[in-house]
Amino acid sequence: MIRTIKLFLTGFILAMAFTACEKEYSAENGDTSGTGGGGGSTTGTAVYTLAGAPGACSLPIINGIYTAGTALNASNTVILTVDVTTIGTYAITSGTANGITFSGAGSFTITGTQIVTLTGSGTPAVAGTFSYSQGPTGCSFPITVSGIVVGPVAVGTLDCASATLAGVYTQFIDLTSSNTVSIPVNVTIAGSYSISTTLTNGCTFSGSGNLLLGAQTIVLTGSGTPVNSGAILFPVSLGTSNCSFSITFLPGTAPVDFLKCSIDGGPITNFNTNLSGSLVPGDFGVSGQSATQDLQIGVTNTGGGAITVGTYHNLSLTNTTVFCVDQLSNLSGTPIWFDVDATGSSNIFTVNIATITPTTVTGTFNGKLTDITGTGGTKIITNGSFSITY
Repeated sequence: MIRTIKLFLTGFILAMAFTACEKEYSAENGDTSGTGGGGGSTTGTAVYTLAGAPGACSLPIINGIYTAGTALNASNTVILTVDVTTIGTYAITSGTANGITFSGAGSFTITGTQIVTLTGSGTPAVAGTFSYSQGPTGCSFPITVSGIVVGPVAVGTLDCASATLAGVYTQFIDLTSSNTVSIPVNVTIAGSYSISTTLTNGCTFSGSGNLLLGAQTIVLTGSGTPVNSGAILFPVSLGTSNCSFSITFLPGTAPVDFLKCSIDGGPITNFNTNLSGSLVPGDFGVSGQSATQDLQIGVTNTGGGAITVGTYHNLSLTNTTVFCVDQLSNLSGTPIWFDVDATGSSNIFTVNIATITPTTVTGTFNGKLTDITGTGGTKIITNGSFSITY
């Protein structure tokens, strides 16, 4: 075992494994106005189930600001959890309500719990709460549109073709405050702005402030860890003005040991401080720290069998001897989120061990963690990956 906490966690899960290991999803009421987005569809070659279907989506993460009369942009997204049983393509579209809809498409490359991001489009017509679903096999989530704007919102035209970059951009090297992009903008209505690009190549660029009338420049600061090298386009929006700027990432050398993931749809967070791992018969674990949190990922075979290459799902507790141990905590020790809740009910969490050599283990992970202190808080983990020398 890699940490004393893991010993506690393993004991807790073993105690609960035989009492409550079924999927539990909270039912959140969607449409308080009584107006829902009919229609919608879920298609593709993949076989999957949206968490909560056919009722309320299980703990959707709703991003962005929704104001009547203001067009949605790339920051208006909804993150949903799906359980994939067959890999393949997917295309998800919600019905339209109050002038807006949500859609997303892509591919699932592994089975188990996955996260999909639906991006909003259109312009909300009126204030209120409206429900959006993806047809008869989908789930529903609520969007509340505000009719109140605190101060004027800036309106202008972005000029990405004239954008300038600062800082060095290298694959696998974390972006810092020195990584910025300056974009000229011609402002026709003075006011405030808040811009954040969608997560692209493991990175985002964001900035906020106030703009005066006329030509000026906004500065967006980068964060995250570049996944790939080469030229990458980053879409950016200011109201209805949309454009893309390009960044060429230099080839880099992947770190020998790393542990990282995205939390609640945010940029990739690295947990490479005090990084350690172990592989012994029946048990694998890797742990590390970011500036503020501690993350531990593990797979244990309670029957003593060897851990091998494969996919390990913690919801298989009732019919196999293999389960995952996954937990996240603040450096202060609390609160702690992990893959069963305070009642012992399992969340969906998957660890995929991709390779095992005599010295190194690599793999990926994703799923949902719950705060066992009883507050009911959750953490959605996506894009998790690790490589550890043991």
